[in-house]
Amino acid sequence: MSKHRSLENQMLHALASAKSQGESKRSYRADRGDTGAKIFSLSYETDLRDTIKAVSSYFKEHTDIKYIKDISKEDLQLFMQEKSLTCNYNTCEKLKSHLVKIEQICRSRYGRCIDWKVDKVTVPVNVDLPVNVRDYVATKADYIKLKDIMQTGKSETWKAVVLSRHAGLRVRETAYVRVGRYEPTGGRWGYGTVTLQGKTDGTKGGRWRTLDILTAEARQELSEVFSGRSAGEYVIQQANGQPVQPKSVTKALERACKKSGVDLPTYNKNHAFRKLFAQESYNHMRVTGVDKQTALNYATNQLGHGDNRRDLANRYIQDQW
Repeated sequence: MSKHRSLENQMLHALASAKSQGESKRSYRADRGDTGAKIFSLSYETDLRDTIKAVSSYFKEHTDIKYIKDISKEDLQLFMQEKSLTCNYNTCEKLKSHLVKIEQICRSRYGRCIDWKVDKVTVPVNVDLPVNVRDYVATKADYIKLKDIMQTGKSETWKAVVLSRHAGLRVRETAYVRVGRYEPTGGRWGYGTVTLQGKTDGTKGGRWRTLDILTAEARQELSEVFSGRSAGEYVIQQANGQPVQPKSVTKALERACKKSGVDLPTYNKNHAFRKLFAQESYNHMRVTGVDKQTALNYATNQLGHGDNRRDLANRYIQDQW
């Protein structure tokens, strides 16, 4: 596997070697018992490409995995958890079957170092839960409890809750954002801004964005989070100065939920705070007298999604008054 290929390209390279359009699927299956790592249908190849793109995008945003040999069953289970938030049971079952095939194809191309154990991945039990459970928005009380518990430990991961709640940062962004991105003055509301400098700060797609701080309380808490270090250092870092892993942030929040009794949805924990931030951003715009669409665009841009994203706006902003 070339070190210069992205995860997606590593999988697509293996997929290219598996294409067998024009051959007889029936004859091959009769001889071998199954189709193994072969792909006989162009439509099936397209479906696998779509799944490869989805899983690769997930790993790029939420992990530091560089090589497909390092993908684990646990990583794929978390991917399935996220998909279950927006997909029904049948779709998730189909995704799992695609991953089984992709693992076979990659093992055929790269060897036995590929051992994802996709067959042991389960379709999440929350896949058919009511929408109001999957789309749970964290409350201010949730925030206070979790922050207090996380601050009692030695880890700095408590800062991630502040960053998601008051600046709408994704998990990966909380892990890689650096000191110097916060400005305590200016912005639309006068309480300052946070500017994420693309890939350096772990943003999705490497896109820069500047978001407005909404309240004096938020400014005070973000000031605490960004203080104490020199510009360019990580806001959340380990004792050796390196950033924490996004996965470590997620696990720390899971432990805090268990200790506090706060019941945030499986996997969607940081997203629950991003939704709170999105709703508040929408509310701030609406009270100025702008129309709903202008307020929705403002809120989705605060999250890093862009304009006219009705699908995402509906997921993140439930009260569109």
